[in-house]
Amino acid sequence: AFEASGEDPDFAETLNATERFYSGYVQGKAVFGKLDVIGGVRLEFYDADFLAPSSVAFAVEGENALGEAFAVDLQAAEAEKVTNAVDNFEILPRLALNYNVSDNTKVRFGFSTALARPEFSTLAADIDSTITLELNNGVEIADATLADVAVFDVNIETGNPNLDNAYAYNFDLSFEHYFDDQNAISIAAFYKSIDNFIFQAPGLDGEIQSELQGLNVPNVDSILVSTPLSDQGQALVDQLGGFEALIGIVNDFNLDQPQNGGRAEVYGIEIGLFHTLTYLPGFLSNLGFIGNVTLQQTSTDIQLGTFSDDSALVVIG
Repeated sequence: AFEASGEDPDFAETLNATERFYSGYVQGKAVFGKLDVIGGVRLEFYDADFLAPSSVAFAVEGENALGEAFAVDLQAAEAEKVTNAVDNFEILPRLALNYNVSDNTKVRFGFSTALARPEFSTLAADIDSTITLELNNGVEIADATLADVAVFDVNIETGNPNLDNAYAYNFDLSFEHYFDDQNAISIAAFYKSIDNFIFQAPGLDGEIQSELQGLNVPNVDSILVSTPLSDQGQALVDQLGGFEALIGIVNDFNLDQPQNGGRAEVYGIEIGLFHTLTYLPGFLSNLGFIGNVTLQQTSTDIQLGTFSDDSALVVIG
């Protein structure tokens, strides 16, 4: 059995998205003596529409003249909906060369491209803000002025409709030798370059005026000024001089948004061995061994932007 709590239900925040994919692929093969050439290209078009909530949790806290603690929620009853659209077109070529040095020895070269799309939820233009305003002890809300604000904290989580797809270029070169049908060895070198890889941008812990140059961060002033508040909440903000005045005294500011990085590189070598133990007696001669060893090196280029001297960098994730 279920019993009603008597409390108003929480407003459900839902993200509505419609995604459309259109793709095509063509491939061709040519043989030039001992050389096999296989090439192809894939075309992809992506189109999406988003309807996402943009909401705020805004509370004012403090103690009245009697020493009694209070906390009042000042956000609007329902989240606002924000619409945006995203589309992009990608070309993904591929090439494979197989050279038969002999019946038992092959050299292979491969070039391919691939992409990783952002999760659809990160492409929505939703903005979720948590704002905490704490008054000095003994100050009533109705009497508060900007000078009575002890703490003003802002936390913002937002999507990024301007995210690019992560695009990878893959190169590999391998040598394979087959001693017989049951024994072989291979040596391969590989290199992968990934442009615009996606990561969760670092948060700022410090002054709200700090600049993140080179990153597509939202305009904090406009986010706060357009924050949906209740009538009581808007009246208090106006009473304190507006968000423009509050921004000047912010204590703690954190921003969480997905961003594109610069370039990531992966390269290394791999040695593989396939060996069947045919020289062992009885059923043991059916046993075999397949193994490989990979030596790999990676590097990344993440543009974290430029911060003011009094800002601290907090890496998220």
